[in-house]
Amino acid sequence: MRDRIRAWISGLGDRHGRTTLVVLGLIVVLALGLRVVRASDEIAAPGPDSEAYSALASNLYKTGDYGTPGMENESDWSPGAVLTYTGVYVLTGGVREEAARYLVALVGAALVLVAYALARRLARAGGVDERIAGLVAAGAVAIYPAFVYDAGRLMSEPFAELALAGFVLSFLWASDEGRSAWAYAAPGALLGLTALFRPEYLPFAVLFALLAAWWNWRLRRSPGAALLPAMALIAAFAVIVLPWTIRNAIELDRFVPITTGGGKALFIGTYLPGDGDHFGTKRALYYQQHPDSDLSPDEVNLLSMQPILDEVAEQRPDLDRDAALGAIGKENLEELVTEQPGDLVAMMGRKVWRMWRSGSGPGMDGAWQEVIHASLGLAGIAGLVLLCLRRRREAVVIGLLILGITVIGAVLLASTRRNLILMPIAISLAGAAVSWLTAALSSGRSWSHAAPSSPRSSPPS
Repeated sequence: MRDRIRAWISGLGDRHGRTTLVVLGLIVVLALGLRVVRASDEIAAPGPDSEAYSALASNLYKTGDYGTPGMENESDWSPGAVLTYTGVYVLTGGVREEAARYLVALVGAALVLVAYALARRLARAGGVDERIAGLVAAGAVAIYPAFVYDAGRLMSEPFAELALAGFVLSFLWASDEGRSAWAYAAPGALLGLTALFRPEYLPFAVLFALLAAWWNWRLRRSPGAALLPAMALIAAFAVIVLPWTIRNAIELDRFVPITTGGGKALFIGTYLPGDGDHFGTKRALYYQQHPDSDLSPDEVNLLSMQPILDEVAEQRPDLDRDAALGAIGKENLEELVTEQPGDLVAMMGRKVWRMWRSGSGPGMDGAWQEVIHASLGLAGIAGLVLLCLRRRREAVVIGLLILGITVIGAVLLASTRRNLILMPIAISLAGAAVSWLTAALSSGRSWSHAAPSSPRSSPPS
């Protein structure tokens, strides 16, 4: 094993090019520097989600209890971030949030390397220069404002970004010809980690297990070839997720795979007066509940959503809060489907637009940040089209993720935080598109005349 590791390290220069590695190293240093500076300067108002993760992790370290005195619905919060930050406190011997933020900075630097590797893989599939694609993606991830900003607060997204990008890269690696069926355990574990940080990725375990089974069936035409990869992926996913599911069954006395809060998301996403938006729903419900209030919309936006939703949930006293909100949300959806389908479709379209049109978080406020986000998004679309036209399976994997999360956002609560997890993958696609454009401009040839990708990375789609 040591000999193989030495051989792999010694071959880096030949595979990537020494100049490329030097530039990549500088990009990683830049990414880490930007994030360490941000982590060393705590954000004064990090937002309610960051404050909740901070309180949960602090109390878990101090008392061993998941939740804080007076906190309701503590299981609404994803456990991955809470457990990770608590682990930092255990290792450092105290509630040291600055140390936790430095971990986020390190995760951001690691994301640069994963985006570089993923962009190279996508460029190879698209038949364009891998080095340009990799360096463009690495540089964009290093400076993307939302990624840098999140190093100044405790959130779940930075870990989910790394885990999901790693899942895509490892799933494609596992699908290469000649891999063992157990290679799919790596993407299964990474998808499980992604779900612990962002539970909306839970359904993708079944989807990608089926995809792995289908691809391997087409390749070998035997039941074992189809079942083993799917079983490996699901088993590794379960190893990561199942312990928390068992904990929930004991603590909550019901089946909750990862978190509660799905009922809340469904209610908000189907509440037409609020246009399926968090703040729009908060304002609509508040003025409905307090018709004589003289608070301005901006002042209402600053209020806690919990008591407002508590009053809605009281309409179904036979159910707990999340189940009540979910039941009302289902009723809203059924009514819209049967009586106002046009309004439903229009609202879903607006939700999707809000989800993708801008970057996520205060770090993306400003004109130049919007330009960066729009440019990367459009380039990412071009990269995905490039892969689709070449009929690459990479396009299937990424397309399923993007389409799936977009559908989830269209039905449930949609926010720009949903696009944030996918942005490293979109940026990797953008790197491939930039590489294609560079080649087209320099040689005058279209991508269709580019050199074909290697046979090993080209299994039948």
